[in-house]
Amino acid sequence: IHVTWMRAQEERAHKGGVAKQSEAYAQSIVKHFSPSIQVQKYRFRGLRPKHATLAVAFEDMGLQLHNGSSVLAGVTGEFPAGRLCAIMGPSGAGKTTFMNVLCGKATYGEMTGKVLINNKPGNMNDYKHLMGFVPQDDIVHE
Repeated sequence: IHVTWMRAQEERAHKGGVAKQSEAYAQSIVKHFSPSIQVQKYRFRGLRPKHATLAVAFEDMGLQLHNGSSVLAGVTGEFPAGRLCAIMGPSGAGKTTFMNVLCGKATYGEMTGKVLINNKPGNMNDYKHLMGFVPQDDIVHE
């Protein structure tokens, strides 16, 4: 009886050790994947407007190529201060040309119309550090 009791105790101890190891492992997984207090207190600050916000307006904006042809004409609108804006339209509508003209990157022609920054005529190059322009590049798969 004593030997049987000893074996049972050893088996329980072994099972208990395995159970304790399993419990410790489960707790480490829970700690790893559960949000911590720091995560719960974290506040995303990536899209907060800067204190130096700009309003950009454009009136009758266009692009005339060096050969005299016009590829963009009569574009009027505004990007309000502190707002995230998107330019959308079908392929070939002139979205990229529009942004290149607005940002002063259309060196292959001359801009027509006017750009107003905070309701005053301005040069976009002076404000590049306050603005962002993320062009869409198509991915070509073979």
